[in-house]
Amino acid sequence: TMAPDSDSAVEFTASILATDEAYWRDRQLWLEECGYMLRPRFRPDWVPSWRAAKPGFYEDQITLTYSQIIDATRIADGARVVLKRNYKWDNPNEAKIFAYLSSPELASDPRNHCIPLLEQLSPPDDEDAVIFVMKLLRDFQDPRFDTFGEVVEFFRQIFEGLQFMHHHRVAHRDCNFVNTMMDAEPLFPRGFHPVHPLYLPDIPNGKPKMAKPYTRTQRPVKYYFIDFGISAMFKAGQDTRIDVIEGGDHSPPEFGTLDERRDISIPVKVLDPFPTDIYYLGNLIRWQFIEFSRSPKHGFGFMEALVADMIQDDPAKRPNIDEVVARFEKIMGGLSSWKLRSRVVKKTESPWHLIRRTSHLFRRIGFIVMRVPAIPPNNLQGISLIVLLKSARYSTMTSESVPIERFTRRKLTELEVYWRDHQLWLKECGYELRPRYQHDWVPACQLARARHKCQLSFGHVQANKLRLQEISFIVLFKKGARYSMASDSDSSSEEFTRRKLLEREVYWRDHQLWLKECGYELRPRYQHDWVPSWAEDAEISVYEDGITLAYAQIMDATRIADGACVVLKRISKSRHPNEAKIFAYFSSAELVSDPRNHCIPLLGQLSPPDDDDIVIFVMQLLREFANPRFDTFGEVVEFFRQIFEGLQFMHHHRVAHRDCNLINTMMDANPLYPHGFHPVYNKYLRDMGHGRPKMAKHYTRTQRPVRYYFIDFGLSAMFEPGQDTRIQVIEGGDHTPPEFGTLDERRDISIPVKVLDPFPTDIYYLGNLIKLQFIEVRFSFLLSSRYPSLKVPKHGFGFMEALVADMVQDDPAKRPNIDEVVARFEKIMGGLSSWKLRSRVVKKTESPWHLIRRASHLVRRIRFIVLRVPAIPRPKPVHK
Repeated sequence: TMAPDSDSAVEFTASILATDEAYWRDRQLWLEECGYMLRPRFRPDWVPSWRAAKPGFYEDQITLTYSQIIDATRIADGARVVLKRNYKWDNPNEAKIFAYLSSPELASDPRNHCIPLLEQLSPPDDEDAVIFVMKLLRDFQDPRFDTFGEVVEFFRQIFEGLQFMHHHRVAHRDCNFVNTMMDAEPLFPRGFHPVHPLYLPDIPNGKPKMAKPYTRTQRPVKYYFIDFGISAMFKAGQDTRIDVIEGGDHSPPEFGTLDERRDISIPVKVLDPFPTDIYYLGNLIRWQFIEFSRSPKHGFGFMEALVADMIQDDPAKRPNIDEVVARFEKIMGGLSSWKLRSRVVKKTESPWHLIRRTSHLFRRIGFIVMRVPAIPPNNLQGISLIVLLKSARYSTMTSESVPIERFTRRKLTELEVYWRDHQLWLKECGYELRPRYQHDWVPACQLARARHKCQLSFGHVQANKLRLQEISFIVLFKKGARYSMASDSDSSSEEFTRRKLLEREVYWRDHQLWLKECGYELRPRYQHDWVPSWAEDAEISVYEDGITLAYAQIMDATRIADGACVVLKRISKSRHPNEAKIFAYFSSAELVSDPRNHCIPLLGQLSPPDDDDIVIFVMQLLREFANPRFDTFGEVVEFFRQIFEGLQFMHHHRVAHRDCNLINTMMDANPLYPHGFHPVYNKYLRDMGHGRPKMAKHYTRTQRPVRYYFIDFGLSAMFEPGQDTRIQVIEGGDHTPPEFGTLDERRDISIPVKVLDPFPTDIYYLGNLIKLQFIEVRFSFLLSSRYPSLKVPKHGFGFMEALVADMVQDDPAKRPNIDEVVARFEKIMGGLSSWKLRSRVVKKTESPWHLIRRASHLVRRIRFIVLRVPAIPRPKPVHK
């Protein structure tokens, strides 16, 4: 290839096409007909552009690096792609394996890190050749890794990718550092040259410009394996031992010494290639990050033990890929946030790199403040997980697929109707939606097989991956204040969305006058005479009447009598026949005054005059139970006590909640926020002050004790005394209870719906809530399709592990009932010291930057001790 400082001899060489280049020049017109345009150098009428021009570095001076590979531009969309010529007699299995790994079923799996095959071309004048069309990739460590978190994510992806291949009985057999690459498009928004990636793709007038990248933490990337020329695919049960073929890495001990490999009298060895793949990845990490790299790096000792086992001389002693992944997950879980955000430093780094260290420090501080994950996810960013959960109503407790109900598949949901109604407008803007959202859509599936055949309606999707990706886009487009998107029409899109009521908002606007007669005032946006309060060029997302609804069935309102902020929930009596009955029962005068009742009280029930099937519940405004974060163990212990007490109260009254997960467990935060908070954007005050909202400051729960409530009784069941409590299973937001069966059992429509006692399942739900939120996993504000939940364990909740373990046992009959749970918890609570209860709740990954938080907590703790404020903040009984 040409370098910018090429001399006249090389310039002469560049002006004449090589034989390998002539192959592509001779097929340029055919490739153009196929939709791919080669660079000017490879066109039949090419004349060197540097003749009669000033000396410089011209784009058409750049020759091919590899004879079988050339870059091209896809004419349809201008995307840069790579064409690879493969001869069937040279690599007979490559086309078959490539096509298999790129099949629709496998290509949609996020664990698949095999470069996707975009298209396969057959040259009309070369029957032995086939041309693969692939996306343009880049060396996996160019640009250099900035943080340990970025490298850890690289390790995770290549292990995940090899595990995916091995699970599908494919051995790569050449997965060395040359064949491990990166999709760098997120890092280079302006692109890069396919041969000289240091420069922008366009080299005007012989003066190339540098391509400036983002870091992987700022713009996460995905890594891919390439080159399946010597890969092997096996059938189930087939012997996996085959003749050895050496790839780019000649060092696996099982290949023998150099003399043995040269001696043609020695038969070719027959070996299992899967352990050799393990060796290749281990050796890649050893060479590039630990030992023999030309620029060895500090700080990768945490990988040495695993890598040492992966490159053992005896292939039988190496761990398989599942063991590698399991061990690496433990390693990854043990790394602190401080370590993951630290800069990757070469052992030979000179003092001149002080500027790099300083710039990294400023980036690190910015990422911590913005809560950018230390391990960069390669997909969704900037979306609150709780928003996604509540929008999607899907569990993020497990990574397995969940079925979508038949009704949802055959009929568009309220969220989908919005997109269907705006499909034509979006098409005018240049964006085509899928067939499901066209006005003339008819489901392609048979109704009788809707649960497992309807692909147009998503079929069975990854609840934590594919489905959440789509919903996150809906949240971004419809709700996303201050989110920036790529096109010039984005501001107009948001303007269009917010200046015009959404379909789900029109219902409330049309009933606004009737609600006012009932004593409830809606926000100005839902008044009949509403005109947007912002100017044409204003930042509309911070104006109160620019805030749209989060859920079609829920609306906030002001109670005219006393100015209190309440919530209105619209339900269909035909779809949820028991909710109104159970709601009214727990809000009866006899039960509502019981301090053990933690069911959200029903303040009023309205019946719209124009629809006999609809009823509107009036409830107090609540907030997520963990927002703001818990300050002390005493506050968390009180949360546990209240939710156990609340479920005990329901069970004593023969009511099973059947959906008491984290989404339906909330908090009356009014004591914490004396000035209130906005019902949609709850980090701001309720009055958003002419486009300049102010943050809602809060007390701690120790200063102002709060009360927790269960909400949403749509799936709840109430039983008469002596009645059989076994009923048909209905899955709520948490799909993980073992009694629901395996995924295959839940998908199989030939298996009858299970009939079970829902009370032990309620016990499981609460146990799993505590397990996921306080012991093992805590949901993060940033999300990706690969990270439905980020593991951020907390210190100090070991006292709950034994009880929680019993509550989430696989056998429902072995779980304690709620009375036993309460009794055991009271013993646990009695054994906790005052010092423990006043201690601060700390994440295991907390960095030294939280020193200020620790100091402020210490001051509060001393004051509370002096003032004799209880370590367990118990609210006063509510009298209604």
